[in-house]
Amino acid sequence: MCEAMERIEARGEARGKREGKRETMIETAKRLLANGKLMLKEIAECSGLSLAQVKKLQASMA
Repeated sequence: MCEAMERIEARGEARGKREGKRETMIETAKRLLANGKLMLKEIAECSGLSLAQVKKLQASMA
């Protein structure tokens, strides 16, 4: 039973890390969009998001 609980806990930690990383990527893209000095492709490269995700984020900020 202990091993099962440890696996569940490890999966939860991994999921939390993925979600945290994604939030960081989104916040980075938002700051770069607000700055207005980079092209969308550059923001995608810097943030780690796809160009489509950056465009969607830009539209949601308008």
